Amino acid sequence: MGTSSVLYPLRDEPMLLTPSTSSAYMTPIVVQFYWDDGDVNADLTVDVADLQSVVYYAMNYSKLSGKAFNYTAANAIDDKYIDVRDIVACINGILAFEENETPAHVRPFLNKEYTEARNGIAIEADRLRLANTDEVAALQLNILNQAADDLSLAGDVSNFRLATRQLGSHTRVIIYSPDGRSIAAGEHDLLTGLSADAVITQARLIDLAADYLEVAVRDQVTALSSIDDVTSDAEIFDLSGRRILSLENAPAGVYVVKQGNKQFKIKK
Repeated sequence: MGTSSVLYPLRDEPMLLTPSTSSAYMTPIVVQFYWDDGDVNADLTVDVADLQSVVYYAMNYSKLSGKAFNYTAANAIDDKYIDVRDIVACINGILAFEENETPAHVRPFLNKEYTEARNGIAIEADRLRLANTDEVAALQLNILNQAADDLSLAGDVSNFRLATRQLGSHTRVIIYSPDGRSIAAGEHDLLTGLSADAVITQARLIDLAADYLEVAVRDQVTALSSIDDVTSDAEIFDLSGRRILSLENAPAGVYVVKQGNKQFKIKK
């Protein structure tokens, strides 16, 4: 958790400041700001958008135009520069960040038809593929039923970098470029080594300006089904890969269900 202090001049009643105003009427107080380590863009989450902001600053020695930029959060090494060491620190922060609920402004379009989205991510056999209309600078995924050690970058993005972390039953994945490259519009293989029952439970795509891009997901599970199809022995997970004991008290949303040799998504 980071903190920052700022001094503000205050007094008990309103005062119009003029060149002749005496400093005797000013009372300094300290205001502290708190943020999660790595929350560079100050949007209350730590994800691939923060990483792209750090990469841009490291390359251009300035922040993205019109974007919030917490220099203290970005300069994780706490030296005079923002460089590759701070990029690595930001990645580690993303991989370790515990997100209780995906904020509304970054929720994936998991219910949007794959063929209707500007950008889509699909599992095909043991590969993860991207079909994109927009240029993509970086991606962040959560993949259920997937071992992190089995994943490798595919040839289409061999000049990018891969970072993964095993988080219980799912793996968090980051694909990024430390030197500001992007994935041109088209169809691309991203990863190899996906398991036969891998399920994408979260997807975030970022452009070069660190803006979130629309993305839909198509994986190897049956399409959305109904709650009536869930049996008592089913394993239920939310879209962050956390195990859910019962749908009865779960909040409204989309869930992944493993039942027998089948997997499907349901919407409550």
